[in-house]
Amino acid sequence: MTKGAAVAYTAWVRRAEDHPRVRAVLATGDLPESVARIVCQWTNRLPQDQRDAADDKLIAAAAAVAGMSLQDLAELFGEIYEQSRSGSPDEDKDEVFDDRAVRLVTTFQGAGVMSGDLTPECAEAVAPS
Repeated sequence: MTKGAAVAYTAWVRRAEDHPRVRAVLATGDLPESVARIVCQWTNRLPQDQRDAADDKLIAAAAAVAGMSLQDLAELFGEIYEQSRSGSPDEDKDEVFDDRAVRLVTTFQGAGVMSGDLTPECAEAVAPS
């Protein structure tokens, strides 16, 4: 087994413990592994007591007869995430974050180079897994 395969296997062992509903649907073959992984990454950002319900909703949408596109699933998760935050409003609405920024420089023929200073949570959200 390669190191990469071992890391992926270990990650799924942890995910399966935290997301039993996703594990159950994966076992039936009704959900691609790549979509299941993304669902787990998204719902890990929710409060613990809301993850199972969010997993259920996203899995049902992804495994429907026609299946939702990843973009549609992302929009659905956005709605779920906003609903989960309704009970805990931002505490830093008026705070200025001088240490955070994203810069986009357009280069030859419209290509771009992006760089930024991100919070640890934001860096985790955009990092490849």
